[in-house]
Amino acid sequence: MARRYIGNATIYIQYHDDGDYRGSVVVFDGYHKAWKFRDLRPAVVGFGPGIAYDSSEAYDQMAQTAVNFGSYYSASKTACNLHFKHEEEKEEVAAAIREATVIALREDGYEVRRSRT
Repeated sequence: MARRYIGNATIYIQYHDDGDYRGSVVVFDGYHKAWKFRDLRPAVVGFGPGIAYDSSEAYDQMAQTAVNFGSYYSASKTACNLHFKHEEEKEEVAAAIREATVIALREDGYEVRRSRT
């Protein structure tokens, strides 16, 4: 399992041989909040020539994708395999992810770090 950092969020992500990524986006804002995902897939064309699905570059790109989905789609009813007890919890987690990652948003996407610092 790979670990990536975007802003104040930690993304745990793993590639599975059936072609999808699974993991979680975790934020600690006084409380532990997490969005768990599975069935997250790359673009049909992959990541480009010479970039394997389980490479560091692929994990960087999929961490950005996970944050995009977690901060936006977890607030919607069409969320990607989310299991929350209450509707309010979806919105709370999405807001926490947005708040934790906005500091890493650049014109070309999120700044992804491979270590905490």
